[in-house]
Amino acid sequence: MSGLEVAGIVLGSIPLLIIALEKYTEGLSTLHRWRKYKRELQSLIRNLETERIKLQNVCEKLLLDLVPHYKIEALIDNPMGDLWREEETLKKVQFRLGKGFKVFQDTANDLRATLFDLGRLIESQGEGMFPGLKRAVFTLSRSQYADILTEIRDSVSNLENLTDRNMELEPARRVRSKQKLFTILRDLSESLYRALRSSLTCSCRHDIGLGLETRKVEVFPGDDEQKLIGLNSFKTSVSYKTDFGPLKAWQDFNLKPQRLCPGPSPPEVMPFPSSRLGRTSGKKRVQFSDSPQGFLTTTHATPRVAKVPTSLTARDHTVPVTKSSTHVTDPPW
Repeated sequence: MSGLEVAGIVLGSIPLLIIALEKYTEGLSTLHRWRKYKRELQSLIRNLETERIKLQNVCEKLLLDLVPHYKIEALIDNPMGDLWREEETLKKVQFRLGKGFKVFQDTANDLRATLFDLGRLIESQGEGMFPGLKRAVFTLSRSQYADILTEIRDSVSNLENLTDRNMELEPARRVRSKQKLFTILRDLSESLYRALRSSLTCSCRHDIGLGLETRKVEVFPGDDEQKLIGLNSFKTSVSYKTDFGPLKAWQDFNLKPQRLCPGPSPPEVMPFPSSRLGRTSGKKRVQFSDSPQGFLTTTHATPRVAKVPTSLTARDHTVPVTKSSTHVTDPPW
């Protein structure tokens, strides 16, 4: 059970304890000699309500900007609901708390155990009620609940501090996350370039177009790098000659990286004109497989379909002239 889910359970448990204490308060109101205990109970109820509000504020702050505002209200209104168990929300909270996530989880579990102890104590006191007289003999003194209340306060205070300090560091963590994603995309782009060069074995010239797009992949702590690689794809276009003079046709591909399984050594790759190529020795190799949704575009209204002699060729479909993407021209091969 995640720390966020436990926090929701705790948030929903405190009102139940308050309701039980209020029932005992009503029973003591008719007994003059028990008025002192009534004041003690009322003080305990106020303190519990204060800690509940503080914990609710922690949860709201922790979820701020991670989920829509309407969902935050739904989470607070139903603290034991299924929304507290959503994996996507949990990953975002884990990213926000960083290495403090486990401490947050342990603290929430301790708070839950403390409230459970208080609930058992209240239940044991309830056995002193006389059904016939409907009077409560509630002997919960200050010394009995003071220690429990202190533990509750300390736990809620620790959750507040963990949330506040980690949210202050969140912007810097997001910068590091983007840097890691940029490094992954840079290495993938190099692998894509080398894979295309080694696949186009003909002697003719081809232009390579690479679609530029915003990457919405987020890097969370503990994410598997291979999984992150698999979430990215590249939209590319390869030009080739046609029978219509200087006109070119374009073959479009949606390329997704795939980790190479252990097996025979890969074919020799043409050198990449970059000083960083020397660092590729010993790195995990990536091969690119084409999507079955590839299509052919051409600059002529009635093109003659031709296949690019490459292992990356997708299925061909003739479509109207509607090419508008920006192409990055590769040096002559």
